[in-house]
Amino acid sequence: MAAVTRSEANAYGFRLIRSLLFTVFGGGSMIALGSLWFSLGIQGSVSVLLIGVVTVVLGVCVILSGVSGLFYKIIADGVKRGIERANESEE
Repeated sequence: MAAVTRSEANAYGFRLIRSLLFTVFGGGSMIALGSLWFSLGIQGSVSVLLIGVVTVVLGVCVILSGVSGLFYKIIADGVKRGIERANESEE
């Protein structure tokens, strides 16, 4: 198994956590704003209701795509690191 220094692991982990937080806060704020518009739309305008629904759906899509992208990045980085280490050992 290839050794990774503690500073490399910490830097990588903090970058991933930062990306995850931005994704969740961005999507969560869209969901919160859409929920507000949805609740206002129930009391009155249909167009505000539809804007709320669309905003909530977009917020959920932002969170799902962001988390899926982070999982893909973790797997791709692991494969890249493994290929690099395998090529180093062959030489």
